[in-house]
Amino acid sequence: MADLFHIYNVQMKYPETAVSFDVDKKAAVKSRNEIIKKYKGTDTLITGSHTPFSAPVLWVK
Repeated sequence: MADLFHIYNVQMKYPETAVSFDVDKKAAVKSRNEIIKKYKGTDTLITGSHTPFSAPVLWVK
């Protein structure tokens, strides 16, 4: 999660937003969209170092 969503609050809402850490911007956007599609609406717990929370939370529904 930490290297997939560098600016969590922005890229969860706008996964097409790329940053300089996305070396392959097209692949990074594709990966973010795939992960969101796969886990959105599930009971999967997530956490990461670039998230606004430190304890695991439920995936954004």
